[in-house]
Order: sequence, then structure tokens, then C-alpha cells
Amino acid sequence: MKTSMNKKKYFTLETIFIFGIIILIVPYIANIVCSIPAVDDFWMLTDYDYSKSIFWNAISKSNRMWFTSGGEWLGYFVQIFFNPLLLTGYAGHTVGIELSILFLAYIVSIIACIFYIETELLGIHNRIVYMLTVVCVLVMMLNTGIYPEIYTWFVGSTYMFDVMLSLICVILIIRYYKTDKLSYAIVLSIVGFFSSMSIMTVSMICLTY
Repeated sequence: MKTSMNKKKYFTLETIFIFGIIILIVPYIANIVCSIPAVDDFWMLTDYDYSKSIFWNAISKSNRMWFTSGGEWLGYFVQIFFNPLLLTGYAGHTVGIELSILFLAYIVSIIACIFYIETELLGIHNRIVYMLTVVCVLVMMLNTGIYPEIYTWFVGSTYMFDVMLSLICVILIIRYYKTDKLSYAIVLSIVGFFSSMSIMTVSMICLTY
């Protein structure tokens, strides 16, 4: 009887938790889908060579910006090569859909990162503590200065991509620490190399810890 009541209590709490997460992220998704070009978007295309391929432009832009913008090679490559505005050739909701998918993936990476920190690093296995931590962190993250930028077609996708790589690095560090498997170290080296090419990385890892 007691076990049945506990299961019912956790089911109710988890339902409230999921509903709360949906309430937090739906307004952002609704706005992102309907986003429009901003100043950074027009600036990113000032030296775009339409006579060359998108891959050539991505490499060329990244090489130039690597010397002038803090070494963010991967960030600029993602902004050019994976941008639907250039891939599809028109300005439509495709861009907003891409940013929404990246935004949802970012939310999942936060939830996963908190799970590994609590269970494997801190040894906390209480579901209520986990749910409260996730809600508090998401509320904090969704109110930081980064979020006006996720509506920008070029820069927005890069921010989400960079932050996700940083969070994945945290998870890989924990997994390597707990298992001592070389495979985690190898993947961490690769992901860490790419995530280090963004100015967002240091601040986000510090905030995560």
C-alpha cells in the first residue's frame, strides 16, 4: 500500500515537472519560429560570395574571423554552412524550425548534464531534488543575456551549438572520471577541441559547475 502511494506521488510530481518544463520553453519556441533577421544576420552576409559554394564561403569566412574574432573558427563555420537561410535560398520558417530544434536539444543537454552531476558526481539519487534542480537551473538559464541572441538567424544557432558542446564536455568529464575508460577521454578531446573555439564556452562551463 505504501509503495503504491509512493509511486502515485512520484507520478504526480513528474507530471507537474514535465508540465512546468513545457510552460517554460513553449513561449521561446513560439517566438523563435517567427523570428526575423537582425543586424548580425545582415553583417554576416556582407562578404558572402554567391559565385562560390556555401562550403567554400563557410571555410573562407571562418578562416578570416579566426584571426579577427577570438579564434571562433567552428562557430563561424556553423553559422554559414548549417544555416537554412543559405541552404534553402529563401527566408522562411525553416530558419525558425532549425533554431527551435537546437533550442530543444540544448534544453535536453541541460537536463542530462544535471542528471550526471547529481547522480554520478554528487551521489544524489532523489528524484524530487533532481526535478527541483532542473527547474531552478532552467529558470536561471532562460533569464540570462544569451537568450536575446537565439532569435538571430546566424548567431543564434551557433550559441546553442557551442553551449551544447560545453555541456556534453561536462558529461564526458564525469563519465571518464567515474569509469576511467579511454574512449571517453578520446571523445572528450575531440568535443573539447571544437567547443573551445567559442567565447561562450568558459562562461557556460563555469555557470554549469
